Amino acid sequence: MEIIKQELNTLAPNKEKAIDLFLTLVSRNQHDGSLKNVHEALEMCFVEGKVNELANVRQKLATNFISYCNLIFSTLQIEIIDKDTLSDAFRIVFNKKNIRYPNGFTNSFSESNNPNFELMLEPFSFCKVLLDLRNAYNHRKLGQNELTIFYQGGKNKKLSDKYFFQPDIDACLCTYLYVTEVYQVELQESFDKETEPNFTKYLQRIQRKFIHKFKKYVQIRTEEDLELTKNLKQRKTDFSENAPERIIGTVEELRNSKKIPQKRMILWADAGMGKSTTLEYLAYTDADKKLQKPDKKLPVFLELGLLTDKEMTLQQCIWQEINKDVAIAESYVVNALQNGKMNLFIDALNEIPKDLQTKRLREIDELCKNYPEAFIVISTRHSHNPFPNIPVFLLQKMNDEELETFLKKNTEGKPEDTKIIREGMEKEEFLKNAARQYFMFARLIELVAETKKLPDSAMNIVTIYLDAIYEREYTEKKDVRFSKSERKHTNYLLAELAYNIYMEYGEGNPVFSESQAMAHFRTCVKDNGFTIDLINLLKIVTELNILEIVVKEENNEKYRFFHGRYQEYFTTLYEKLHNY
Repeated sequence: MEIIKQELNTLAPNKEKAIDLFLTLVSRNQHDGSLKNVHEALEMCFVEGKVNELANVRQKLATNFISYCNLIFSTLQIEIIDKDTLSDAFRIVFNKKNIRYPNGFTNSFSESNNPNFELMLEPFSFCKVLLDLRNAYNHRKLGQNELTIFYQGGKNKKLSDKYFFQPDIDACLCTYLYVTEVYQVELQESFDKETEPNFTKYLQRIQRKFIHKFKKYVQIRTEEDLELTKNLKQRKTDFSENAPERIIGTVEELRNSKKIPQKRMILWADAGMGKSTTLEYLAYTDADKKLQKPDKKLPVFLELGLLTDKEMTLQQCIWQEINKDVAIAESYVVNALQNGKMNLFIDALNEIPKDLQTKRLREIDELCKNYPEAFIVISTRHSHNPFPNIPVFLLQKMNDEELETFLKKNTEGKPEDTKIIREGMEKEEFLKNAARQYFMFARLIELVAETKKLPDSAMNIVTIYLDAIYEREYTEKKDVRFSKSERKHTNYLLAELAYNIYMEYGEGNPVFSESQAMAHFRTCVKDNGFTIDLINLLKIVTELNILEIVVKEENNEKYRFFHGRYQEYFTTLYEKLHNY
């Protein structure tokens, strides 16, 4: 709505209050009947800029004026003015002298003498810019191709001619704003008196959903990536002496400070680092705060990978999530977002279904632009940043102090488990490095709680780790490529790659090119007779920290296994599969 608001401010200077109330009423009712047409007209004219649709825009605005007036009266619970009186009001406004006529145009219509509205029009100075739409109004039931106005003394224009329709559209909009200003005091009072629904049931559901995780949760540090936020005007991105320091802190600390004036954050991290858990924690703590103090902000947590209904917008998904427990109108969501009464936690940008990616990214962009007062946190794995104007924060691996805090919280009352894990991490560097990832450390603690021992070899540690992340992708992320019957293909491909890279380069963890990886993958697919998207596989195993990119080139990136233990593991797996 921000773009529309700017255009209306240009059309009607110094009428900000009327504009805000008009847009609020339209937004609240954008999915209901006639006001849906008004909302669509505003989008078509100012957001999409469809010049060839201006005839349709004019028709939608001209034929839904009475419905808009009735909405105002029903909102204020006052008697609806009869339609004949509304007709007079509409014609009077459009008969006002125009000071911006197109060349060659003169107004041949005389003003109406209805005394009930003449006095009301006097202080509304911007009504003087209106054109006559008496013909449009009197024939408002006609189709858009029949709804035409002919300029006196001018030539007929094509339907796609912006200058033929835009003055009429401006006239319609000023009429809507006129009637809004007449009742703006009453409308604002009505909005101010609205009582907030009882969200107890909804908030308790959030708590029940996430509470098992957060009794033992440790907040993880983030660090701003200045290069990824280089398009932000207020942030310098050169690395000279004048460059700003990177913003560092937990998401909870940063959003409660004044360090994020945009009220938007993108949280980047690899698989298993705790992105979803961080957003769940924020939703959980916000729910707890609002249960204690109702004036606090309402949290909404959305899992993008699960929002598969193509017919629903993201804004409707927000409404649906709340409406599971509390009956509210969609207009409440709009109002809460506009007034900064809601925090949005949008999880897993990378998991949006392919056929919905364009739609969802556009909707997220619109949410960020239209509701500047709402705090929005978005999580994603390392990939292209589709929102260059939102600051990006990299979720950090746990340091030694955080590892110790996490261990104490999660093994409280189990000194034997604490000792086993501590000694294991001191002995095996790979184990300690793996534990720096939130998901892996939690899984390791669960394993020791069950067996009272750590894996007896580095290879077994890798096996357990890979099984855990594969299972997580399948059960939590609903990725069928990691079902037990399918994940073996991933292991076959990585084993083929590891063995051949070892044979070509020898010991160590050598770097190889994307083209080399793809060649070995294709050999494996051919030899084993299965079908798989190899480009996507390379992307996924990189996101899962099995491979890592070490050199970025335009056409051929350089890779290696994330840790030498992985190289050894998959090489050994290849030898077992081929009975070497």
